Amino acid sequence: MDATASRHRRDEIADPIVTFAGRRVEGDRAEVWMVRRSHRIDPLPHIVRHSPTGFEWGFAGSGPADLALALCDAATAGRITDAATYQGVKSALVATIDADEWDLPATRVLDTIARLGEVRAHSLRNRTVRARPSDPSLGPAWRGYDEDLS
Repeated sequence: MDATASRHRRDEIADPIVTFAGRRVEGDRAEVWMVRRSHRIDPLPHIVRHSPTGFEWGFAGSGPADLALALCDAATAGRITDAATYQGVKSALVATIDADEWDLPATRVLDTIARLGEVRAHSLRNRTVRARPSDPSLGPAWRGYDEDLS
C-alpha cells in the first residue's frame, strides 16, 4: 500500500460504525442522515460548494458533488475534502445510487477514497507528459516535454 492510500485507512474515520442514510421526502427534496446502531444521530451537514439547493444522487451533477463532499468530510472527520477525491466518490458511489432510499456504510466511503488514492498514485507514477506548448515564444524552456515524469 502506498503512502497516499495508507493515509486513508479505516482508522481515520470519525466514527467507524456510522452509516449514511438518504431518502427523498416532500416531493423530490433529498435528506441524508448519519445513523449509528439504527438510530439517526444527525443530518449530514450540507457543505455548499456546487449546489445551493442541497443534496442529490443517481447522476453526476452539482447536488451529487455536494453529497460526495459531505460524505468524504464526515467519513474522514474533515481530513479528505479535495476536489479530485470527492468528485471520484461522486462518480464511483453517489452517481450510481438508483433508489429513493438508501444506506451507505462509512467504511464503503473510506474504501472508495483509498482505492481512488491508489489509482491516482499509480497514474501519477506512470504518467508521461506529451503536451506541446501552445505559445511558441516559450521556445527552449519547453524542450524535454516528452520526458517521463518518473
